[in-house]
Amino acid sequence: MRWGWLLALLGCATQAPVSDPGSAPAAPAITHQLTGTLEGIALHDISKAAGVHRYNVELVVRVQDCSPQPGFWRTEAPAVVNVRLPRRLEWGDLSEVERQGLAPAGPAAELRVERFEGTGFGTWEAGQAVKVEVEFTSAALAHWRG
Repeated sequence: MRWGWLLALLGCATQAPVSDPGSAPAAPAITHQLTGTLEGIALHDISKAAGVHRYNVELVVRVQDCSPQPGFWRTEAPAVVNVRLPRRLEWGDLSEVERQGLAPAGPAAELRVERFEGTGFGTWEAGQAVKVEVEFTSAALAHWRG
């Protein structure tokens, strides 16, 4: 305690140190089985460096079922959830053909595509049925776990 010696000298009472909230054990993550229809693929540029484009890749899923159902589900109607894939897409690593397929006008802060194929990402196409294991970080965003 930085000022503890001064407080002791003045005869002031001191508090017991507060336990570090980061030391509490984390609650185990709940994995959900999400099934639905792929509405599209969203790529979000997360790089702030000029000329560098690094994208989070997210599947936009119209949910038909989620088991176990999250406690924060707002309605019984199917929701749309973005499922973030575990790898990022590096624009600089793509061939010119791949770049043209994703963004003919060049990179942007957000790209929406109907079909996506990438090494390590799999092949995804709007309209296909999906069944994935996820962990939710919010009602609209989940992270791929399966």
